[in-house]
Amino acid sequence: IGVLLNVSKSIPGLHRPQVLAIAADARDRSPLRRKCHISPEQQGILQLSDTCLSGSDDQRRIVVFGDSHGAEISYALSGHMTAQRLQVRHVTASGCPPALGVTPLLQKQCAIHVEKMMSGLMAAPPSLVIVTSHYFQWAAQSSSVREPFWRGLDQVVAKLRSAGHDVLLLGGVPPHHFSNLPHALAKHVKAGHAAQSYTFPIDLNLSDAIDTKLKAIAQQHSATYIPLLPTVCGDDRVCMGSAHGNAI
Repeated sequence: IGVLLNVSKSIPGLHRPQVLAIAADARDRSPLRRKCHISPEQQGILQLSDTCLSGSDDQRRIVVFGDSHGAEISYALSGHMTAQRLQVRHVTASGCPPALGVTPLLQKQCAIHVEKMMSGLMAAPPSLVIVTSHYFQWAAQSSSVREPFWRGLDQVVAKLRSAGHDVLLLGGVPPHHFSNLPHALAKHVKAGHAAQSYTFPIDLNLSDAIDTKLKAIAQQHSATYIPLLPTVCGDDRVCMGSAHGNAI
């Protein structure tokens, strides 16, 4: 019985289609990552003009400025550029938050990258700049760049506003700390539970601290702040693992 159970894990026919579809969400990433997302090796080398641009000059200009959490957002927006008449510039870099003067341990060129991108944005035509980041990583108590991150993010928003850009601070996606979310959700469904019944908690103290900081930065610099947690986690802030049958 033990051998059969172990073998069944690798036989797709023994799993329901919904389980396989949810597990496949683990590979659902922007196809533009290789082309447009800035790797650690490219950080500090590329200029703003080297980043990907989707759309034409007569469309509404949007810049997505962030770390890897922004890569999926820029791709999603580029999919609507024709219908919504959007021009989307992808300015996202792995493990590098959109904050001036921040050097994460593994990304030594991050600060130079942000300086170069900001230099380009300061001279660029007025746009809507969507600033987003993995706040739960950079603002955690254990983060070595926690205070520099908040100072640097504030400076970025202030400078972008002074250059005539509209700034939208997009709140963070709730982190699923236990394991890969699609795999955990697939296991939940395989056990006979409904996908929509899978929920997970978050650090409420950290969540509240992030929300307070982002609100304050937006208010101080006349920017817009849109939190994501109320949509994903609701009023009780227990976060959903799926929406419309897919992992979030």
